Amino acid sequence: MPSYSQKCPNILLPLKEKLPTEIGSLISEGKAEEAKKLILAYLQDSSPPLRERLEIEIERLNRLGYEYPFSFDEAFRALRKDIWDLREEEFHELIKGVHRLHYSRRVSEDPQEVQGKHVLALWRP
Repeated sequence: MPSYSQKCPNILLPLKEKLPTEIGSLISEGKAEEAKKLILAYLQDSSPPLRERLEIEIERLNRLGYEYPFSFDEAFRALRKDIWDLREEEFHELIKGVHRLHYSRRVSEDPQEVQGKHVLALWRP
């Protein structure tokens, strides 16, 4: 009788395959569209498990576009609407290595009066 792993292969196993350096560099630089084009070129001549890894990477990059729809500038402008004195250097520091950013505003009963500054709560998993 076949084992569980033989009947239900680990679909994440291709993630162990290292991406080609050029693709990894483009992804690290945030150049998803360029990375996808290069991945498509690699797919022409690749074989498993690299082929499976590249297919997963295209799907991952597509999903990232849905989950993180804003560019750096768009996100900075949106946050500046609530944190009017936020500087670009501070924003760079906030996003470096931070996995989540939550900001909230404490407002008194009078909507015109803000009690204190905006609260930035940062945490790492």
